[in-house]
Amino acid sequence: MNEVAQQRPRRRIPPRDRSLSMSRDHGFSVVEVVFTITLIGLVLVPLLQATLSSIRASSTAGAIVEVDSVLQDAADRVTRAGTLCEYDTYVQAALTARGWSTSQVTATYQHYEPGVTAKADTPGTWVDGACVGDPPQRTARLIQKVSITVTSKSGAVSRSIQVVKSDV
Repeated sequence: MNEVAQQRPRRRIPPRDRSLSMSRDHGFSVVEVVFTITLIGLVLVPLLQATLSSIRASSTAGAIVEVDSVLQDAADRVTRAGTLCEYDTYVQAALTARGWSTSQVTATYQHYEPGVTAKADTPGTWVDGACVGDPPQRTARLIQKVSITVTSKSGAVSRSIQVVKSDV
């Protein structure tokens, strides 16, 4: 086997000219690097802005849902309560049941005083206070309007609802 290997002529591979390949490869130029960074920035900045907008919208939507839920609970509690001259206890219970501060809710009251006649030319009016008189007392055929406003924990979202109660 040695004889066969010795008989075959060996091809000599010429050495590569390293001076040519090294002179062509100096890395990236400053213009190429700046151009690449600019392109990356043009793509990433809008993506980051869209992501942040989405996060903010999701947070706001979550706060709206939470406030609406508390507000509906407060309205249900007022609706189920008997006819009283004040409903703060019921409204505040809706918030404390969820761990919210009672300072995040306000309730205002009005009662309806009918006009002199039942005709359209002498309509009644809404008067401040849940009941009639001083001290406030329930009367027959009392109609009340309870306005409830709930503000989110962050203060960013505020919603209101009106509940009308009557003995009629």
